[in-house]
Amino acid sequence: RAQPINLLPPISWPGPISFTPDDDWLVFPWGDDRFGGGKQVFFYPFNKARPSVLHVLPKEPELRPHYFLPDGDRIVATTAGGELWLCDVSGDEPGAQMIWRNPAGQMSGSPPGPNGRFLLVNGFMELTAWVIPIDGSEPLFLGETEGCLGGLAMDPERNRVAVSGGFIKPDMSDDPIIRIHDLDNGEMRVLEAEGERGFYGLNFLPDNRLLSHGSEGLLLWDLNSGKYQSLSKREFLFAFDLDAQRRFFVIDTPEGATLWDLQEGTERILPIASDHLLSLAISPDANFVVAGLDGGKILVLPLDSEDPHMLMGHDRSVAAVWVSPASDEIRSVSDDGTVF
Repeated sequence: RAQPINLLPPISWPGPISFTPDDDWLVFPWGDDRFGGGKQVFFYPFNKARPSVLHVLPKEPELRPHYFLPDGDRIVATTAGGELWLCDVSGDEPGAQMIWRNPAGQMSGSPPGPNGRFLLVNGFMELTAWVIPIDGSEPLFLGETEGCLGGLAMDPERNRVAVSGGFIKPDMSDDPIIRIHDLDNGEMRVLEAEGERGFYGLNFLPDNRLLSHGSEGLLLWDLNSGKYQSLSKREFLFAFDLDAQRRFFVIDTPEGATLWDLQEGTERILPIASDHLLSLAISPDANFVVAGLDGGKILVLPLDSEDPHMLMGHDRSVAAVWVSPASDEIRSVSDDGTVF
């Protein structure tokens, strides 16, 4: 009578499935080339891969989850009407509450900084940026962005916010810009880069540096001088994460998930295809990467390996993944409302 576990997507057609004597593994052949399976035998780590349901998000209102807060106990979600919600997913009585409504309607956002005190959101159609305190304090309006779906990042060390646009409008500036807002004194600084398409994401780094990425490539900024170094001119997409030391950067690209060593300036393309990839996380200890896919599957890749293993259980897209500070627990949330 317990909730069944979805082991394979519907298109898969395995051969006879059996358990090993200790019940820890499922073993099955998959020999139908019509579906790309090839002639293979799969060993599925049943107990290791079987998730436990941490919480189920309320069905009303219809919430779309986006990301975990740093503590892993709360999830940021939105509604189609522009409401911003915080959902508790652990404790005796997990709850959900609306903390803000965007007057412009739909919005996009970026994961919060390490302290988790603020949320950063962009208007989807109205090109505006906001800082939303999660304690219910008055939101801070940062003005219009240069285009929509741009990057947002917070620097908890210096109390600054960086804002950029991802798609430049014809009637705005010719070059993509990044605005740095000092929340202590209200001052704003503008950084300008060459190009036409802007940035999808921003990250503050140690030593007063900033990482920006998008169609223009991967740029490393020195905020003392305002100058930047181009690490790559390839396109970089929306899903990304940093380890606890902010040295290793994992990001989605059309060539596949890519790991950057920002100290050495080197990259490694991981065996995680970009197709259907929606969320990425690197463990705080930089030992493994977790990728959430749109079919409900999760890939976990130890970084000393080229062979990711699969976690399954969600029925729909995996909107966000989270790794605990000790790097010993993975949590995930799906558009089906389940939190594992």
